[in-house]
Amino acid sequence: MKKNFNGFTMIELLITMAIIGTLSAALFFNYGPIQDNFTLQKSAQKLAQDLRRIQEMAMAAEKEKCNGSETSNFGVYFNTESNNKYIIFADCDNSKTRNEGDIDVETISLEKKVEISVLSLSPLNVVFIPPDPTTLINNDKLITRAEVTLSLGDNKNKTVEINNAGRIVIK
Repeated sequence: MKKNFNGFTMIELLITMAIIGTLSAALFFNYGPIQDNFTLQKSAQKLAQDLRRIQEMAMAAEKEKCNGSETSNFGVYFNTESNNKYIIFADCDNSKTRNEGDIDVETISLEKKVEISVLSLSPLNVVFIPPDPTTLINNDKLITRAEVTLSLGDNKNKTVEINNAGRIVIK
């Protein structure tokens, strides 16, 4: 007589459950660092995308109404006092920096844990002037690049670099 068994043995089921449990535990304990890296990468991409959007606004010579006149100069302002925000502004008085005569187009907040730091140039103004657009960093043609560092925790950093040719790179 021949016995025909259909299904799995108890040992096969236990081994399968142990493998699934081990993989689940490994993913569960690594979820926090993975989520932090994703948050930091998302914030760096958002900043780079906003810089490119401002650059495109200047190239398209979009107009912003400013106290009876119009401007096509747009920029971004980073201040050390607000460590997770930056401001997109229209340069109404043509000063190539953000001041009281300018209009804030948008204030952008990053994720709650992400902090912005500008080490060498604080506060930092990056202004794009049409039609090329010309890129000015703190209204100084001699400054060739600026770095904005986004940090999350002790050793998790992403750097967005802007150079005076208008190139934007995430490092």
